Amino acid sequence: MAKLEGFVDRFENKYAVILKTNHTYERIERCQLPKETRLGDYIIQADDGSSCQIDYQITEQRRREIRRLMDCLFD
Repeated sequence: MAKLEGFVDRFENKYAVILKTNHTYERIERCQLPKETRLGDYIIQADDGSSCQIDYQITEQRRREIRRLMDCLFD
């Protein structure tokens, strides 16, 4: 089984919908995510598939890129 990686796209009840790197979606239970997980966080599933962790570096890079694009759009 491939390790799940991607951005948290949305929450649906007890599930998180993850936008994977191949541009498909996968739902996982929210209890597998750290409690501090927010929309847009980049998550990486543990090798055993039991939990996930947030990659703060990738998350911040994406947020900076979105801010830069918005600044260009509205300037």
